[in-house]
Amino acid sequence: MSTDAGRSYLGDAIEIRYRLPKIWARVLTGQVAVWKARKIAHATTPLCVEGAAYVDTHLAHQAHRCSFAQIDRAVDDAICRFDPEEAEKRRRQAVDGRHFDVDTNQVSFDGTVHVDAELDLADALDLNDAITAGAQQLADLGCEETLDVRRSLAAGALARHELTLDLESTAPAPDRPAPRKRELMIYLHLSADSVTGVAGVENTRSVISVEQVKDWCAGTNTHVTVRPVIDLNANLQTDTYRPTPTQREQAILTNATCVYPHCSRPSRSADLDHVVEPERGGPTDSVNLAALCRGHHRYKTHGGWSVVRTGPTTFTWTSRYGYSYDWDTQHTQHTQHTQHTRHTH
Repeated sequence: MSTDAGRSYLGDAIEIRYRLPKIWARVLTGQVAVWKARKIAHATTPLCVEGAAYVDTHLAHQAHRCSFAQIDRAVDDAICRFDPEEAEKRRRQAVDGRHFDVDTNQVSFDGTVHVDAELDLADALDLNDAITAGAQQLADLGCEETLDVRRSLAAGALARHELTLDLESTAPAPDRPAPRKRELMIYLHLSADSVTGVAGVENTRSVISVEQVKDWCAGTNTHVTVRPVIDLNANLQTDTYRPTPTQREQAILTNATCVYPHCSRPSRSADLDHVVEPERGGPTDSVNLAALCRGHHRYKTHGGWSVVRTGPTTFTWTSRYGYSYDWDTQHTQHTQHTQHTRHTH
């Protein structure tokens, strides 16, 4: 290899060995490919020691299968937490790079053009919701095109303010629909003594800087609703079998995904399961609730799997054959062991 390639190779090796020890251990055992470890090392090189350790902890257990987007999200999260000045610098650079381009100079033979854009997250979510709703309304009106084609048609209809995108509109004027309020669910994570400077956006399962939140809240078309803070460590109780809305929200915020090992389905769209079935339909405690996607809920109910909650985010799953898995939904640890049991037929 060339001198530059050799220098890069040696730099990645040092980065993995001394700043990413958990990933290094998995490389030595052959669980993580060298090229994937180098990809992570290349992304963590600009980080401080604490930031690199944060990425190492959060990616080590899944480094063999994590996507490039997951690596980028972990690095961005580390920058926001441990280098807020760099995070703010990147945010301002991203704001300056926003654009929306329609390439009318390159028209295909079929009469289509390419559209490229870099939007603010809140604007992008609003635009996506409008186009999704328009595509569904076109289908309801009898359009038999594919979803992708209907979305492209909905974008054009949105530009022309056609009625198909506003069937239930209560706009004051027929030719000018009422402005739509921004809707973005944001959770500010607080440490014991101060704000960490990081906000979690549930819609995209990503993190942003608090400065960006301030910009969104200052918008003239933004409606801000502050909800009561939920203590994730409190054991909420109800006398009924069905959890209260507060209990459900607490369970979702405690474990953002299904609690089955390696499942990444969002807990907000999952079932809220009783880990241990209560007697006579109640009562229900928060410590006995966990989010399970529909498939893994059926594993537990009909597939012979059992689960024990060992902590707020830790669970031990046991299969019908006696294999046990310890899982932490915060991805800080993952161990596996086998229990030898005797089955009688």
